[in-house]
Amino acid sequence: MRKKMEKNMRKALAGCLAGLMIAGCLAGCGSKEPAAENAEQPAAAAQEAGGETTADTATDAAADTTANTQEEITFTWMINKVEIKNELEEVAQAYMDSHENITIITEVAGGSVEPYGTRLKAKLGSNDMPALFVTEGPSDYEMFDEYLVDLSDSKLAGMADESLLTIATMNGEVKALPMAIEGFGIIYNKTIFEKAGINPDDITSMEALREAAQLLDSKKDELGLEAVFCLPGKETWIIGSHMGSAFLNGEFEQPADAWNAPTLEWQNQAAYKDFIDLQVEYGIVPQGDTKNVVNLAYSDQIEKGLALGRVAMVHNGNWVSSIIKGISPEMIENDEIGFLPTPIPGYREDCVRVIGTPYISLNAKLDESVQKAAMDFLEWLYTSDEGKDLVVNKLNMIPPYEGFDGFEIKDPLGADLLEYIAAGKSLPSLQNNCPSGFKNFMGEKVQEYLTGKDWDTCVSEMIDKWQELAAAK
Repeated sequence: MRKKMEKNMRKALAGCLAGLMIAGCLAGCGSKEPAAENAEQPAAAAQEAGGETTADTATDAAADTTANTQEEITFTWMINKVEIKNELEEVAQAYMDSHENITIITEVAGGSVEPYGTRLKAKLGSNDMPALFVTEGPSDYEMFDEYLVDLSDSKLAGMADESLLTIATMNGEVKALPMAIEGFGIIYNKTIFEKAGINPDDITSMEALREAAQLLDSKKDELGLEAVFCLPGKETWIIGSHMGSAFLNGEFEQPADAWNAPTLEWQNQAAYKDFIDLQVEYGIVPQGDTKNVVNLAYSDQIEKGLALGRVAMVHNGNWVSSIIKGISPEMIENDEIGFLPTPIPGYREDCVRVIGTPYISLNAKLDESVQKAAMDFLEWLYTSDEGKDLVVNKLNMIPPYEGFDGFEIKDPLGADLLEYIAAGKSLPSLQNNCPSGFKNFMGEKVQEYLTGKDWDTCVSEMIDKWQELAAAK
């Protein structure tokens, strides 16, 4: 199935992604066909080097020639991908190795220590502002509007599908550029499922998921499991932003409807509770007290849990592949992990959620020379052969731009995500379309529930908070 889909990736995904407002963004990605030859004349620098000449090598050669004559520039790119901090630093170093006048500082923020948005707001209000930084939807575009360069005429905007740019457009300006296609669902260990005699294709409902959890729990000792799940209650972005937003699907027809909604009814909140309860009942419980689940962190779930085979399932996204690869590379190499859908009874029980993409913005408050240097770096990352290889094989990202013919997605979670999208079994995540502050508030209320607060009270407070935040826009 996967091999066949790769051969027809461009055709299959173009239609399927249109419904998610991300149509065509994977053009060429995953195809094993060679890229078309470039008919332009070789650049002199490339001829002297004796290497193959393409538009990319000509551009790279020109950039390298001018690099030594330009002023020395230092800038920061600030990203919310804590799980690939080392890889992001390696990408920056690769660019600096061939651009000696450029120094790139990689700053990664997010997680339970300090929310990314809090850190970004502080940095933009300081004398140490990042040149490139991740922005998370309409609320950020409004809050940080004065810091955002209009990227409508940028080279990368011309390489992205129009639907991707529509998501990041406000008041007729493209406020940010896509970095990758991402999605999340229930990540499971295929080897453990096979040993337990569970067919993952049968898990297309909450009831089936519970039955699988019960079976795995009964075989924990022989499977070498500490528990079936690990719910990282310390991480509001996982239990709220990602997990909670999945159960907002069905409430709104389109992501934009959520942003414009003055109130929230939340018909699926009971299913949200059931999903949390299931992960606690069959999950890791420190010191035998369920209240201690709020002390479990991202690292407990992935590095100390899934990557070591201590748990069979976690709710997270394809970005964790880089972490797992560093701990148990055989899991990635042997295709030992995959996605199960996050089931919502009465709505769609067979879908993963597609975030669409993290977006990156350019700081309008910095000198034009710094802005240009930052954009040159970003364009190198997605247009040069070296950069594209780093995107796919170092950052393990599904690229959102054209021009990636010949680059196969080797990450099993990324490949699974593409299969769900191509099969029409994906839904847009609403996390960045909630009123500003709501997604983290969801996580805080879930933490209160985990430590003993009544669920109905928590839900009532979440609904009231939605109305309050929506009215304040």
